[in-house]
Amino acid sequence: MELKRILARDTRSATEQAIRLYGEDVLIVSNHRVGQQTELVVAVDIPSDAVVAAQPQAAQAPAEAGNGFARHFAQASAAAPAAAPVDSAAADDRDRVRSQELVALVREELADLRREFRLGQRSAALQLQMQWDESVMPVVERLRECAMPGGLRTLLLEGLQGQSDRGQAIETVRSQLLSAAGSPQAGMPARGVHVLAGPAGCGKTTLAARLARWGVQEFGADQVALVSFRDHRAGAWSQVQMLGAQAGAEVFRATDVETLSLLLSEIGHRALLVIDTPGVQIEEQVQAVLSLRPQAQVHAVLAADSSEATCRRVLTAAGFAQAALMVSKLDESDAPWALLQFLCNCMAPPARSLLSRSDRLQHPLQTWQVSDLVDHALRVTGLTAEQPQEAINHIPAMPTGLSVRDLNG
Repeated sequence: MELKRILARDTRSATEQAIRLYGEDVLIVSNHRVGQQTELVVAVDIPSDAVVAAQPQAAQAPAEAGNGFARHFAQASAAAPAAAPVDSAAADDRDRVRSQELVALVREELADLRREFRLGQRSAALQLQMQWDESVMPVVERLRECAMPGGLRTLLLEGLQGQSDRGQAIETVRSQLLSAAGSPQAGMPARGVHVLAGPAGCGKTTLAARLARWGVQEFGADQVALVSFRDHRAGAWSQVQMLGAQAGAEVFRATDVETLSLLLSEIGHRALLVIDTPGVQIEEQVQAVLSLRPQAQVHAVLAADSSEATCRRVLTAAGFAQAALMVSKLDESDAPWALLQFLCNCMAPPARSLLSRSDRLQHPLQTWQVSDLVDHALRVTGLTAEQPQEAINHIPAMPTGLSVRDLNG
């Protein structure tokens, strides 16, 4: 991918020039006024052979050495590897795929923003017809000011009509969210092979190491293994080795499907085998593992503040139909409103698996409830109940029989 700069007298002329040069699907990154002209920056996909020609020859990099089983994967305790040339064409292909996935995600995000804008226009008219008691107005203003999707906000505001107490109003909001975003419980992972998959930066590797640490405590160090599969990022293998050492689990590396197949035949009998996958071509990585071990349990990993487009791309991918959802970085998120709206929209929400409130390995993993996300979102938004739950006599359900799906449609 490459960024191109276009100068024209106005935005319309610049856009027409971009479409003429790069096609109707060109991605516009930014639009600025420079002097008396408009500067348009667009992202353009370039052919792989052009990328290879433009880049210098890749340097020599470490690779694994040995014979027999050691040729196929490296163990954390193995000796320092010998040097071997890097496959520059394969590296270029991975970079191109990553760039294409980023462009596709940005396009989905922009499409979601356009839908959100149209929905905001429709919901604004609905909200003008709503009336609230003066004591509930602080709750209404909080909901209006927070970064909540418009459809979810409209439904919650509608449920506050007729409320006359702030604490009761907050409990009403909480009840509506719990009712709409409900999902089945998966519980703690059982014995067997567990595959962690999700977008880059969502905390998969840390969660995989924490799951391995839990397995060491449950089954013993000799019954647990942590596997890095197809992750070619610079420093990724070193990170897995370091985390595996802290977790007390053996770590292995499988750079391709053949290596993983051999690895599963050798250590697949262990009580717990945790496979950490890269954040690109997520569906392909999952399908590759399932082709070797169909009974493997897939866990979709999403950061608590993931966008709805990211949730949709991951949880609707093939291979994730029976996946359990792990939520990471709850302690780092502002409010998981987008994730909550996605769960509200799901016809068949994913089973709840593990929740991470910390990136520290020693911090215990816990299964999560929808209330964990809801309470965190309300707390960050500044909405906390002023009366205990047992004092609430009646909590209404989602109003008027509508759902978030109805408004989004």
